[in-house]
Amino acid sequence: VGSIKKARLRQRRTEIPITRSIMDLDGPIGPDLSHPDSVIRLASAIHRFRCPEISPEQRISYERSFKSASENHPETQAALRKADTFRTDLADSLVLGNKKGAHQQVIKCAKEYLPLIHKILLTCKVQPEVARLDERLFFNWASGLEKSKKIYQV
Repeated sequence: VGSIKKARLRQRRTEIPITRSIMDLDGPIGPDLSHPDSVIRLASAIHRFRCPEISPEQRISYERSFKSASENHPETQAALRKADTFRTDLADSLVLGNKKGAHQQVIKCAKEYLPLIHKILLTCKVQPEVARLDERLFFNWASGLEKSKKIYQV
């Protein structure tokens, strides 16, 4: 009789009561077993690479390149002018980005420039018949990962 009571007592201790609601399942279950940040920093190396640079010799111009396609659209002309300005700002900030503490400016300029590029690309995709170039667009840059400043062109 004593062994049966002990077995029932053990069974009650090992049973997991179902008291959690469905809402509780979104939270963590049990202790946090991820690695602490200090261990990750200790076990990993951080390499700082210089910023890539846009070639200053050949400045592209969206406004000149899409001049005939945008001549009857003042909004498009304004967007192209803005893209040119933001690209120049980004190129200048990339040169400064290689100096200490200027990375925030690079990020800010890139965030301003990218939506305009997406807008231009979307327009070319949606209306390919009006996406005629008056002047070729060559994109030149020097990689931030390589030791030499070899200029790449696309």
